[in-house]
Amino acid sequence: MPRGSGSYLMRNASNGKWPTRFQTLAATMMAAASTGSSYTFGTYSKALKLSFGFSQTQIETISVACFSMGFFTFLPGMLGDRLRASICIKLGGLLQASSFLLFWAFSTTRLGNNNLPTDKNMWILSGLSMLQFMGSAMITGVVFSSMVKNFPNQRGSITGLIKGWVGLASGLLTTLFIGFMNPDLSHTDDPSWLNFSLLAGIAILCSSFIPSFFVKVHDNKNLSNEQEKEVNDQVVRRVNVGYCILVVMGTTVITSALIQDSVSNRVMMVFSSLVVVIWLSPTLLALDFWGPFPKYSSNTVLLLHKNKKNPQAPPLQTTIIVDLNTKQMFQTRDFYLLLYGCVAIVGAGSAVTTNVGQMFDSIHSEKNVQASVFFSATQSFSRVACGFLCDVLVRKRLPRSCIVLGALLVMIGGYMSFYVNTELMLLVGTVLSGFAFGAIWPSMVVIVSEVFGLRNLGGNYMVFDGVSSAVGSLIFGKFIPEYFYEKEKEEGETDCYGKDCYRMSYLLITGILCTAVGSTVVLIRRQIKCEYLTN
Repeated sequence: MPRGSGSYLMRNASNGKWPTRFQTLAATMMAAASTGSSYTFGTYSKALKLSFGFSQTQIETISVACFSMGFFTFLPGMLGDRLRASICIKLGGLLQASSFLLFWAFSTTRLGNNNLPTDKNMWILSGLSMLQFMGSAMITGVVFSSMVKNFPNQRGSITGLIKGWVGLASGLLTTLFIGFMNPDLSHTDDPSWLNFSLLAGIAILCSSFIPSFFVKVHDNKNLSNEQEKEVNDQVVRRVNVGYCILVVMGTTVITSALIQDSVSNRVMMVFSSLVVVIWLSPTLLALDFWGPFPKYSSNTVLLLHKNKKNPQAPPLQTTIIVDLNTKQMFQTRDFYLLLYGCVAIVGAGSAVTTNVGQMFDSIHSEKNVQASVFFSATQSFSRVACGFLCDVLVRKRLPRSCIVLGALLVMIGGYMSFYVNTELMLLVGTVLSGFAFGAIWPSMVVIVSEVFGLRNLGGNYMVFDGVSSAVGSLIFGKFIPEYFYEKEKEEGETDCYGKDCYRMSYLLITGILCTAVGSTVVLIRRQIKCEYLTN
């Protein structure tokens, strides 16, 4: 493309309207990090349990209560399809931040609730966590539907990049908390850990409300092949910069987790300050020197099917436009096949995030905080890698659902490590399960947009996101572990100790994951044969 065409492309970046697509990308990256805060409960659950005298069943109820709202997250998703994206991010950020701040005030008994019955305290805290989850869902639906609509031809890479920030949320918030709030690291059940919700509320308010002014979904038009190549080059440059930012953030978070027990609080404050700087660094992606960006659109789905006249030949390609609403999506078989695999992976990952503290406690290990950080960092890396892999698979003429199959197999490996139940193998299992858990999130967005279309992506995606979180967390995160935990616990004791506390849970969840492998294989075969063309 001639060099003089750059100014033309730049003028078309937003049709003269501010903000541009890349300003929106930078803003949504910063805002998306706040949506991963739902997975931080394990950081302060032990302190909450001791302060209120909660039983293990009660603390698990608070942990998974928020995910029960997953059955209703399609509502903020549909709202995001109808309102301006910036408005939805503001509303979601305010709801999420205020819920965290109220959770902090209530958990530290600043609202005079110290004389309330334990059950009532449990239900109030559960209700606040539900509100927090709905605020997070409002941001989630808008962020990812906006990015897929703004970057339809690079949806996998862009989604993976933003999902990487979501995966780092738990680790970066923990790093900020330890550096700025100075909790008692030698006793994770100390009341000082309850101040985590205060910091989370402030951080979420800043990271969502301010960037929301720079979010816009743009109209699209088709480009020539020459323009499309230029577009792809500019997107790749910025995505590569985004990957570097993620690597730096992940390295910083992991390093701080490894050294936090052996360095002074001043050193941890330096790491926390560095995390804040890196959190703001996606603004680099909005700068013009990376190259211009025009308007374009690809509201099509690439379908692969076998060449019946020549079975040995490469699959044929058919491009059609698909835009199903939520009701139409429910009537397809692919919806249920994909949903089952998503529920299994999300549920197995949620079982780890919900019970990681008790899993390490049961074998008398204090590595639960480090495990939470490792889980956060590995799932963040996986989100980025698998988002990129989504686009690679299409170029290789393979269904993107292959990533779901790979994630299931890695998660099975993680749970087999859990079954050994030593401190080292629990850490190994945490890393593997974190990788599998992270892989499903960008894949889910991209596969839903690919199979069911872009027009109603916000509502359609939030059905998968919400139902997977709700069913997976309630069944995998609460009911299964709770049943066997209580069964193995000695009579009269509030806690269970020993290798048998969670072993049956590990086996049962592994069995469910194996059945999900079968359903995902069916889904892949259906996509290769293009059977959903006739659904």
